[in-house]
Amino acid sequence: MSQCGDATASLTDIPVDVIHVIAENVRHPHSAFPNPVGMKANANITKIGNKTDLLSLRLASHAFDNILVPYLYQILAGEVQLRISMHLHRAAAICYDIAVQRLLVAKISPNCRDNVGETPLHTAVRNNCFVSVKMLLRAGATVDSKSYHEWTPVHFAARRGRLSILRELLRAAADVNIRGFHGWTALHYAARSGHLDATEMLLSAGADVYALDNDKRTAAQEAIKFGHYEVLRVLEECARTRFSGEAVGAEPMNTTP
Repeated sequence: MSQCGDATASLTDIPVDVIHVIAENVRHPHSAFPNPVGMKANANITKIGNKTDLLSLRLASHAFDNILVPYLYQILAGEVQLRISMHLHRAAAICYDIAVQRLLVAKISPNCRDNVGETPLHTAVRNNCFVSVKMLLRAGATVDSKSYHEWTPVHFAARRGRLSILRELLRAAADVNIRGFHGWTALHYAARSGHLDATEMLLSAGADVYALDNDKRTAAQEAIKFGHYEVLRVLEECARTRFSGEAVGAEPMNTTP
């Protein structure tokens, strides 16, 4: 799972004998610089793994500059990467296509996640930024990436009826039957929201009209629940067509409200 700023380093990357040398000198700053060879682990030495700890160790003695400075630079580089990556989310949120393009050219990951696990592709789809969606997909954005709440870009597109974006995601081989929050598929989302065109597009792409959510409900039952009877008609017609072509023993779709 790609995270923003994954270039970040910490003291956990430094050989353990070097950690012991640094920690010992911090506790006894006037002692001679000990030889790390053959030094045994000290149970009182705890893991030090952030920028503040590194800076504190460096301030203890400039003799450690050659050891610590490269790791500080790596941590700072990771922080810069994190902040720039967040700019990619912001640019995708307002359809700032030129900024999206420049950030991608600068090698910012199109799969970097924000604090809810969404990628810039999620953001661009939700905000109907078609050009940004195309650029992110070309740059290698994972089309079926799930947020921490189980949303994928195709779920957003279906729920909001973003037809052009939905078509682009399907062309990029998005899984039309992937399950998200509460077990809903894109077809459930389109039916719940009453998006007739999106429903037809999903069915044409192979959406499972019989798919059940966590409550064992079909998209047709969701359409009835929210009063979207044109969507229901399309779903029932599709179900009849598929049912007639299935093997003996198949059961018709449940449309009980």
